[in-house]
Amino acid sequence: MSSVAKEENLGKSVKRFQLEVCVDSLEGALIAAASGATRIELSQQLGVGGLTPTSELVAEVYRQIKIPIIVLVRCRPGNFVYTSQELETMIDSAIEMQRSGVTGIAVGASNSRGELHWEFLERIAVVCPSMELVIHRVFDHATQQEAAFGPLKRLGFQRVLTSGGQDNAIDGIEKLRGWNRLSDGIEILPAGGIRSTNAEQILRNTGCNQLHGSFSHLQNGMRLPNTEEIMRVRKIMDACFLAKEP
Repeated sequence: MSSVAKEENLGKSVKRFQLEVCVDSLEGALIAAASGATRIELSQQLGVGGLTPTSELVAEVYRQIKIPIIVLVRCRPGNFVYTSQELETMIDSAIEMQRSGVTGIAVGASNSRGELHWEFLERIAVVCPSMELVIHRVFDHATQQEAAFGPLKRLGFQRVLTSGGQDNAIDGIEKLRGWNRLSDGIEILPAGGIRSTNAEQILRNTGCNQLHGSFSHLQNGMRLPNTEEIMRVRKIMDACFLAKEP
């Protein structure tokens, strides 16, 4: 294969995957974008799993970052069973994020029986008709997961962020592979403990075409994305999808 053909194939493969890096600061977003992320998930306080970022942070990241931005909408740490007031707070946050111009939101809630909170998700879909809608890792704790894909698609949700019901994606590979096959067009975004040492295994064994992680390390007292690690994961993804080209 000529070098030109290889470059053309590499370009095709790059378009076929998404490497989403989760960040909680402008500095982190800038590093992620410069290192090869194709999409970021923006929140604050990643140490507690991420919370809804301030409108000021969202505006500043949106102004300076040119790749798609998904904003996490989560009003508090802990479980995903929310009070009616907390649900209203997240509805208001979702509307605010839509006005900000970002690409989409990652959101979710469950009811006291452990099911996805469908009334809340329906309201999100109604108030955010122009956004990419993502179910965050509440999905890993929900009951009747397989049966949820059809209703999620009908509501307009595009993607599920999940570790396959486990703490880490590497332990949830079997579920991730199965969900990727029966997800009815909903994208499966593997998350949880993903790094360059297991990225290829997760991609090849699940059939998914995207990965999510913080890929972080301590830098000047702050936990920020690791440029070298992101570049390693990106190279692995390029190689995996280039290998799929006929």
